[in-house]
Amino acid sequence: MAVKVRNVINTHARRLRIAGDRLRTHFGWHPDQMLRDVQMAYAGACVYCHSAFIGMPHGLHDLTLDIVNPTVQPYYATNVRWCCQTCNRAKQQMSPEAWGGRCAFWDAYRRHTKRPVQPSFWD
Repeated sequence: MAVKVRNVINTHARRLRIAGDRLRTHFGWHPDQMLRDVQMAYAGACVYCHSAFIGMPHGLHDLTLDIVNPTVQPYYATNVRWCCQTCNRAKQQMSPEAWGGRCAFWDAYRRHTKRPVQPSFWD
């Protein structure tokens, strides 16, 4: 999992066009804390879709780090979340408000489609 953390820092540093050391020192992306967070997240579920990481087909590869609000600086304590790759790709550069609306819609849809089937009059 330490390799996962190192790769996440390097990937985000490239995408944000800043040095990985700056992510660590200025934005609080401390590898030890991130490693603990990865372990806790992987034992749990995605913060957006609530699917368990253990049951996902690609294992640790499905765990990604999302910058919640891409218009704000990427402080680790306040603007990033560990989530599944599917949700992170779907969210892309959406604002937290737009993404929250989409998640609320899909949560309501899932609740609606999982209702128990009512017996018909003829049963």
